[in-house]
Amino acid sequence: MNLKDWVDRFSNALCGKPARTVPVWCLRGIAFVGDALGSVGVSFPLSSYRLMNMITPNVINVDETLKITDKLPYTLDDGVRSTIEWLNTFGGCET
Repeated sequence: MNLKDWVDRFSNALCGKPARTVPVWCLRGIAFVGDALGSVGVSFPLSSYRLMNMITPNVINVDETLKITDKLPYTLDDGVRSTIEWLNTFGGCET
């Protein structure tokens, strides 16, 4: 599953629609501004370093794990629903 599909499951559960996206070229420009501000000591939420972490694929092969486990106890949708309920207990997420 790619990241967009995973994020869309949360967005659909929370908002009833897929997550909005921003083109990478636009994020690169914003990150450049963040780098410039960071160089003079101003904190900014996006830098080139953070952007690279966001767009670098991190695919983990779980085939060996699946060979030794039986049926997984939760589906992805169960996990999304449970996570949203948990976040709501801390006031971190409103549906």
